[in-house]
Amino acid sequence: MNRKSLGFAAATAALALSVGLTASPALAAVGDGTWGIWTATDVDDAPSGNITIGDSTVGGASFTFTANTGSTGYAYIESVNDKGEWLTAETPPGVVFGSNGPSDVENVITLDSSDPTNATFVITFDHAVPANELGVTIGDIDSANVSDPNESDRVLVEAKTGAGADLTSAELSGEVFNMCDVTVNADMPSDCGDTQDTHTPNMSTPTATSVKFSGDDTTSSDTGDYAWVHPTTDVKSVTLTWDSNDSGSSLRVFVAVTKHAALPDTGVDAVSVSLTSLVLGLLGAAALIAVRRRRA
Repeated sequence: MNRKSLGFAAATAALALSVGLTASPALAAVGDGTWGIWTATDVDDAPSGNITIGDSTVGGASFTFTANTGSTGYAYIESVNDKGEWLTAETPPGVVFGSNGPSDVENVITLDSSDPTNATFVITFDHAVPANELGVTIGDIDSANVSDPNESDRVLVEAKTGAGADLTSAELSGEVFNMCDVTVNADMPSDCGDTQDTHTPNMSTPTATSVKFSGDDTTSSDTGDYAWVHPTTDVKSVTLTWDSNDSGSSLRVFVAVTKHAALPDTGVDAVSVSLTSLVLGLLGAAALIAVRRRRA
């Protein structure tokens, strides 16, 4: 093969390689939010474990459950389908993060007790979650209709920023709702029994740096009473202090973190661009060598 043919063949091969690289699949699109998946050594008895979160800027999270009083307090992990409770896109958290069910993914942890229990549940993130990007939802806040606060679930919520400062009650941005206050259809949580319910727990701010959710002790309600916080500042840790009602009770806890959008979809990824640049650089070098040889 003569020198001109050799140079043309090399250029053609390099160009083909370049085209092949730029034709690689584009970066996949991502959703607006993601619900944390709970893991532990034993999902049926999980006093500690981790939460897998889909946003790499946050990393993940760890959790610990401690029963301070009461001998039967414990935590376990299930899917929302197993529990029959989930958050549709019509609920306040669902509006922000999307629905987390129906699903067989283990994205709910239950705190349980068969006797009066005071317990602490702490979630600590690997990196602080930015403002307005965290949702912690608490479900099954029961009440027993005996005009006695001790017969209702009570949950105190506190949080700290990445700098270690306490969030104010306003920054915690709490809200109450009913899981079953949604359209009756196939996506309605099975525990709702195809029945809408608008009853909600009570919410108060007992201190300047906390929000408290408690069962409404003026009525009996044990289905769909939910609450959540959606902090307006960054959050490194969240602490729930739970007092169960006198007959024992349970809570559901869900965590969601906004998932940041991927880079704009240009049809090529960063690796393709880098490799293509390298190939074009080699092509340029080969062309320069060929010119120099001709001049020689």
